[in-house]
Amino acid sequence: MLLFSKGESIDLKIAELSDLLMLLDSRLDQLMAQAKTSLDADSCGIFDRSEYFIGVGFVAMQQYIADTMYKSKIKKNEALNLGTLTSLGSTHISVINSAANWWKHESEWDWYSESGISNKTYLTVCNIVDPINYPLSNILAFLVAEKRFCLSSIIPILEEWRDHFVATTQKHT
Repeated sequence: MLLFSKGESIDLKIAELSDLLMLLDSRLDQLMAQAKTSLDADSCGIFDRSEYFIGVGFVAMQQYIADTMYKSKIKKNEALNLGTLTSLGSTHISVINSAANWWKHESEWDWYSESGISNKTYLTVCNIVDPINYPLSNILAFLVAEKRFCLSSIIPILEEWRDHFVATTQKHT
């Protein structure tokens, strides 16, 4: 949630999100250390567990986005189109939103029927990564690029989006 005072915005949620992402990152670090010493990390389920924690991180980011938009006059679709673009032309925030939706809803989808899959989420994810092999891990790698492979590396992307959002909000008032 953002508070506005004397022309400045105060972000009440970024510290909470940062704390959670650092906690998740510590678990990811443990899992990656296990993967390095494992004979077959894939068969042992280490990468599946990593995917789970990354999904939780994306959902927390999605919650941050929703909290930031709280009581705004800006429509969600407009807000998701704010901020910087990825190398593939979609905004970083829309990719984060799709990754969160993927994690939350993938188990509900009927993979054998087009009607069971949210087309927008599916197309966004498929435009970036192979949806079969650890899509959330690969989306995280795509988003952080050269930075450290961790959820906390996305905080600057969220802060940049927030700043674009605040500027857009001020234009609408």
